Amino acid sequence: MRILIIGAGNSGRHLAVKLCEMSHEVVVVDKAAETLAVLDAQLDVMTIVGSGSSPEVLERAELKKADLLIAVTNSDEVNLIACICAHEAGVPNTVARVGEPALLHSPLLDYKRLGIDCLVSQNEEASKELFDILSNPGLLESVKLLDGRVLIARIKVRSDSPLLDGPISSLSATPQPRPDAPAEDETDEPDLISRIRFIAAMRGEEVYLPRGDTSFAAGDDVYAAVQPDDLRLFLDWAYPGRESFDKRVIAGGGGLGLTVAQRLEEASVPVVLLEQNATRAGECSDVLHKTLVLHGNASDQQTLVSAGVGQDTAFVAITGDEELNIISCMLAHKMGAAFTVALVSKPEYVPVIRALGLLSRVLSPHLSMINAILHFVRGKHIRAAVCLHKAPGELLHVVIREGHRWAGKPISRLKMPGDCLIATVLRGDTIHVPTGELTIEEGDQLVIFALPDDVGRVQGMFKG
Repeated sequence: MRILIIGAGNSGRHLAVKLCEMSHEVVVVDKAAETLAVLDAQLDVMTIVGSGSSPEVLERAELKKADLLIAVTNSDEVNLIACICAHEAGVPNTVARVGEPALLHSPLLDYKRLGIDCLVSQNEEASKELFDILSNPGLLESVKLLDGRVLIARIKVRSDSPLLDGPISSLSATPQPRPDAPAEDETDEPDLISRIRFIAAMRGEEVYLPRGDTSFAAGDDVYAAVQPDDLRLFLDWAYPGRESFDKRVIAGGGGLGLTVAQRLEEASVPVVLLEQNATRAGECSDVLHKTLVLHGNASDQQTLVSAGVGQDTAFVAITGDEELNIISCMLAHKMGAAFTVALVSKPEYVPVIRALGLLSRVLSPHLSMINAILHFVRGKHIRAAVCLHKAPGELLHVVIREGHRWAGKPISRLKMPGDCLIATVLRGDTIHVPTGELTIEEGDQLVIFALPDDVGRVQGMFKG
């Protein structure tokens, strides 16, 4: 597939690397010749210097030959114009990044009629996940699949967790409801584990696929497929004595910070917002009615003291300065913060941060972009593909077509292509946990987790 990327910033570079790894023909357009020179030296791509909104530049990039155009510059206008031009040139699919929320939700703009197949707002996607994480202590990552029917949750195994009680096949989860929980929150299900599917785990930087005889170790990062109604029960069981955060502090009142604060405020969750620009702090204060907005630098200890950072605090640094984000999170951790998240755009920083264990979580603003476009470059019967923040590999949403060799067979008899496993099965409107006895039927929708070396083989099984 020939893919034209408009914009060679961090998002464009992320995409170019990923698409080259998938053996696609990639063309990148950007106004900065120096940036393109670096990219050209690192990857087997074609580069064109110029504006992505210029018809002449797009013609030089051989726009009409493209199968997919992805516009990810910092200018919403450039991204939209590039997609409109691509549609007029007959490009089958287009994706545009949009940063301005008003453009994303405006009833005056019909993007389908303009020829834009997919709009992606990195802030929108990141704010949803941050809201889930800040609302559920113990949750490190969340990915919604199958229209929200299933959640892929990442947690870290603590030394007092029942996850250490033996191999997965012997685990039993009967969490007790909290004393203050509403009666309707109680469950009559005898065992929560029967409704959960462990799909991946990481020990240090090594990833492994959990099986029935797998035993977890303290410090492992574990991914589990759970239904949203079971998330609280799962976290309560996995983290004995789990308590809510006493305080949530957000450093950065830009688009993402303000959006997260608004989501928390709408859910009546107390939050403090720090913003170092006085004018922007005032603008945030005008919009937020229940949130304490403070003007100050998040890397200043006295500012964090004023914000109340201490024990059982969740601290999120999402300013436009990633060095400031990292430093302020380290300072918050030193002051006792129980959970720290930093927005980091440069991919080369991420492995260093993880290896040193400096933060609870690194937030990549580009992953939502990659996930949004992957289904355009997969097979006919692959509806979506999702990358996780930490574990390598992909989650593939596939459909069992008529006559597929898996149809009519129990999962225990399926020949899996390499290191992969079925995370969940959707049949009609019902979610099924993929036990060995479950028989796959035509029309079933499966979510399959595959390690990097085996993604292509899984894809090949469902291309036709």
